Amino acid sequence: MKLNLRVEFLDGRVVDPLSVQMPDMLKFEEKFSISISALEKEQKLTYIVFLAWAALHRQKLTDKPFDDFVDTVQLVTASEADPK
Repeated sequence: MKLNLRVEFLDGRVVDPLSVQMPDMLKFEEKFSISISALEKEQKLTYIVFLAWAALHRQKLTDKPFDDFVDTVQLVTASEADPK
């Protein structure tokens, strides 16, 4: 599964594309006790924001805990940018 996200923050910053990698997906499965493939059927906003946080945290682009990170986010969507 390949997943690229666009994250818009309340302060105007944008991260696009944000590539979600295997470690982020594993963290997702551990946190929610469901398979990453469940995203195809049930796209809860919490799931998408968590994947964005996991990817940004792994890349050291945020050091905030998930709940604090959520307070800084305006929108998370699928990216249309080419990650190269």
